[in-house]
Order: sequence, then structure tokens, then C-alpha cells
Amino acid sequence: MEDRLAIVSNTPHTQHDFPISLALGIFDGHRGPWAADYISVELPRRLLVEPHRDRRAIFEELDHSMLGDFRNTHSRRSKFAQKLGIRQRGKEDAARRVLSGSTALVAELDRASMRVHNVGDSRGVFYDAHQASAVPQDGGRAVSTEYKLMLKYQPLVAIGKRLFGQQLATRSFGDAYYKLPLYGHKHFISELSKYQSHSSTSMQTNYATLFHDYKTPPYLTARPERLDFAPNFFHLQSHPKNLGILASDGLWDNVGNEEAVRILREASGGVNLAEYLLDKVVMNQDGRLPGDDTSIIVMRPTAATN
Repeated sequence: MEDRLAIVSNTPHTQHDFPISLALGIFDGHRGPWAADYISVELPRRLLVEPHRDRRAIFEELDHSMLGDFRNTHSRRSKFAQKLGIRQRGKEDAARRVLSGSTALVAELDRASMRVHNVGDSRGVFYDAHQASAVPQDGGRAVSTEYKLMLKYQPLVAIGKRLFGQQLATRSFGDAYYKLPLYGHKHFISELSKYQSHSSTSMQTNYATLFHDYKTPPYLTARPERLDFAPNFFHLQSHPKNLGILASDGLWDNVGNEEAVRILREASGGVNLAEYLLDKVVMNQDGRLPGDDTSIIVMRPTAATN
């Protein structure tokens, strides 16, 4: 299981100082869990403690810091330091975090409003009971949107609707091999290859094939898309049948936006809505489980109490 999820809130004594009180996230990992492990902890924390900073900057700075940690611990200079007996802490962790990758779908809620940020092909769908309509955070076209971005910005390396024939998303954390500078790229790929599983195709051995047109990096970004919701969408006084679904692509490969909302609206009280949704999707697929890891968070307003 390479997916991770996070539900993080400010402690009571900080809620008066920071307007954002809750961050929920789906982190869809690939090539290992290490990037998803790291950003599922670090990204919500940074968003909660820096509420007034530009969100795009926080996302991109976190990704840049991961890349910087790897370069600092695996450069030729650092290898010379090792020969002198200077120990480098966290060297393996730094490499594994960028050898792997992760998308990120994060919702921030304060006392009155909600903002959703998306890096990659996970999706948020939000049902407004007043409007009787489901609003997909990405317009319902996550995969096709990624491909359109690829054709727009990287047409020469879009092979079989994938970046270099390998990577589907154009936005992710980690995945250093498509972000490292051209100078020294082969050296860093050699370093990353040391941490690959034995069952994986060696990037070092197949460098000429995998990176034959690697000329104008970076090819990936951690810059998020953002969607702002009207005040009170998930406030205590909002419609009790409003719904929010945050899920990785393992769910959306098997069910559409409207169908997912319909399933949840039919659920009886007291059930775990995320488990209920997945069970119904599996049942509708004749018992076949999704072919990918699937993580789901379902949001629904709680009735106010006196």
C-alpha cells in the first residue's frame, strides 16, 4: 500500500491564532511509499502553521527541499566527504523520498470556508444539496488534463500519453529523475539506482533509453491547482446533506462523480461512508477490487449541538 491519508487539526490553544483549523489530504504514492509518507506529515503541518503564506509557494518549497536534501547528500562533493569519514545523516531517507513520488489532494477548512489544492490525478468531488449538483474539483478530467498539460509543455517527451513513456502525471512530489538539472543528471541517476528494488528496471543500466530526450528539465512540478468554495459549505450551519469526497484515482477509475454522490446519499446513518462507498463500487464491479491502491475521505457537516 503506497497511498497515505492525513487528517490534521490545530490544537485548541492555536485555533485562536491561526484561521485554518483542519487539513485533510489524500497522497497517492508510486514507486514506493516514502514520498507519500513524508509529505502526508509535512505538508499539512506547514499549511496549518503558515496560514497567510501563498499556498503554491508552500507546495513547491517542500518539493524543492526534498530535491535539495538528496542533492546535498549525494553530490560528488558529499562522496568525497564520506571518504574522509564525515557521516551524513538521513542520506538513505533523502534518496528514497525522491526515488518515489506522490500526488497530493488537500482540503483546508477554517471556521467558514474551504479551499482544495491538487497536485496530480487524485480528485475531489463536492455535492451541494442546495444546488442539487456535484462539483468535481478537477472538472472530472484528471487524467486527460494531465495529458493536455504534457502536450502543451512537454510535447517532445509525451510518449504513449506518458512522460518519457513512464510517468502519467505532470505534477507530483518526488520523482527526482524528471526534475534534476541536466548537468550531473547521469551521476544522480546512478545514485538513485542504488536504492531501486531488484525487480525494477535499472535506471543506470538503461539510462540512454529512459532519458534519451532529457534536455530541458524540470519536466514535473508540485504546483497545485486550487478551488475555493463559498463560505459555510462545510460549516455547522450548512446543509446536512452536503458531501465532499477526496479520493485517489483508484476510486475514480471505477466510478463517476455523480454515481459516487448517489451512492453516499443513499447510505443510512451510522455507517463508515468511505468504506460504504468502496464496498458498493466493488459490488457493482462484480466483486473485483480496484486495480490500484484506493484511499477515500468523505466529508459531511455535523449538526450543531447546544
